[in-house]
Amino acid sequence: LPLLLWQAPALLRGGDTGHAFFSLDRMALVLLSDWSYGFGTNAPLFFMLQPSWVRTGCVVLFVIFAALGFIRSLLIAHRSALTALAWLILPVLAVFAISLRAPVFEPRYLLWCAPALYVLIGAGTQGLGIRDWGLRQITCLALLTAISLLGLAAQIPQPIRPDLRGGAAFIASQYQPDDLLVFQIPYNKFGFEYYFTRHSPLATRHFIEAPYTNYGMSQAEVAAELRRQLPPNRRVWLIETESGMWDARGLVRQWVDESLPLIERRSFNGVTLSLHQPERTLNYSTYLPWVQQVSP
Repeated sequence: LPLLLWQAPALLRGGDTGHAFFSLDRMALVLLSDWSYGFGTNAPLFFMLQPSWVRTGCVVLFVIFAALGFIRSLLIAHRSALTALAWLILPVLAVFAISLRAPVFEPRYLLWCAPALYVLIGAGTQGLGIRDWGLRQITCLALLTAISLLGLAAQIPQPIRPDLRGGAAFIASQYQPDDLLVFQIPYNKFGFEYYFTRHSPLATRHFIEAPYTNYGMSQAEVAAELRRQLPPNRRVWLIETESGMWDARGLVRQWVDESLPLIERRSFNGVTLSLHQPERTLNYSTYLPWVQQVSP
C-alpha cells in the first residue's frame, strides 16, 4: 500500500512502462503454458519439435483437470473452491486492468498464482476415483507430472535466468580496484554482488546504474547522463542483462562503444560483458564537447 504514493500517479498518467501489452486471452495462454510444460522459448525440445496442437493439448489437459477439481470442490466445500478460483483468476484480471493504462504484465509477476492451479488439478485427479487413490488417479497424476518435469529438465542445459555467477567470476579474474561496474538493467547488481564477493571480497565496489531509455530518452540525453556518472581515468565494465527491458534501442552500449575503446567483450547465458579503457585514450571532442572551444 505505501507504494501507491508513487504508483497511483503513474497509473493515472498511463503510457509506456517498458513492458509489451498483452490481451487477456494471450496472458492466459502464456501463463497456462508456463505453468504446464515450461517457460517461454525455453520449452523442452520435445514440444518445440512437435506440432502446435501437442502443446495446446498439454495446456487443455491441465485446464480440464483444474475444471474437474473446481466442480468437485464446489460440490464438497464451495468456499474452498471459490477461494482457489479467486486466487487463480483475480490477480490476472487485476494486472490486465492496470495494463489497459500502463502495461505491466510479465509471467513471473503472477507465478505465485500457479499453486492454485495445481491444487485444483490435484482435486480433479483425486475425483476420478470413487473412494481411495487407484490406478486411474496415479496414471493421470504421473502424466501431468511428467509434462511439468520436461520443462524443468529443459532448464538444466538451457537455464532461463542470466548466468550472473559466470559473469562475476570472469570480471573478478580481471578486476582492478578502480574499475567501474555499469549495470544495464540495474537490479541485477544485487545478484552479481552476491557472486562477485566470493571471488573478490573488496571493501569498496563502484556500481553505476545505466539510465532507463525506453521512455524515449534521446542519444544526447543518454550521453549527458553517462558523462555525468562516469569519472575520468577509470576502466569501465558494461554489464548487460535483459537490456531490452531497459534500453531497447541499445543507446547505452552505442555510446560506450563510441566513446570508450573496447578491450574485450564476453557473453554468458543472458549476460554480455564489455570492458572499456580509461577515458584518457578517448576522443575528447566526443566525450567533452567544450574542449574544442578552449583548445588552441
